[in-house]
Amino acid sequence: MPNRLLKIGELAEKTGLTNRTIRYYDELELLKPTERSRSGYRLYGQDELRRLQKIRSLKFLGLQLNEIKECLGNEDYNLEKIIYRQMKEVRIEIELGKELYRRLRTIANLLKSSEVLSADELLKTLNAMTKYEKYYTKDQLEYLEKRKEKVGEERIKEVQQEWKELIEEVRIEMEKDTDPNSERMQELAARWEGLIQEFTGGNKEIRKSLSKMYNNEDTEETSHGFVDNETMQFISKAMKKAD
Repeated sequence: MPNRLLKIGELAEKTGLTNRTIRYYDELELLKPTERSRSGYRLYGQDELRRLQKIRSLKFLGLQLNEIKECLGNEDYNLEKIIYRQMKEVRIEIELGKELYRRLRTIANLLKSSEVLSADELLKTLNAMTKYEKYYTKDQLEYLEKRKEKVGEERIKEVQQEWKELIEEVRIEMEKDTDPNSERMQELAARWEGLIQEFTGGNKEIRKSLSKMYNNEDTEETSHGFVDNETMQFISKAMKKAD
């Protein structure tokens, strides 16, 4: 008979759910049985079957049970609005997932290049990454990631070595109190600018974000300990002269 009431096990079989889940929906007052048998068993009709199918559909779209209950309690609920709202939330989750992936990839690359990564070094790296996300837009971060892939690990390692050597040369001149306008300092400033250009790929907006970050944050922490504030201030004077 088409209108025969279904026992909970039959309802579970028709919908692919478990008896336990249907009982839980009853506790939440999300799906109440049509009636109970003389023995106290839950019995469900076609309206409850259709309601349960709606619950499954909305749950598949990512709605929480309390949200589903609210939707089904409102006769004027708009499925299209619900879908667009869920699309927006999923898009946000995707962006957050991308950010997490970038962080994990950075840590993975660091682990690959370092035999031992201490807790302090990891913390410094995470702090630096947080600063990057503060000053660079998502598009800029994606651009930098693609640029890293294009440049390749070998060149990145070469550049890191070039930075170390260049910073040491600048420190030597600083200790000598060399004039920022001297030929030697202008040569070092040109090399410094060249490495920055290679990092940014000539992107002016990324260059602005980079400058803003170094102007507002602690230089040594931001540069992973490569350069201290005093050395940065000294080379900055030479670069201003070069401009």
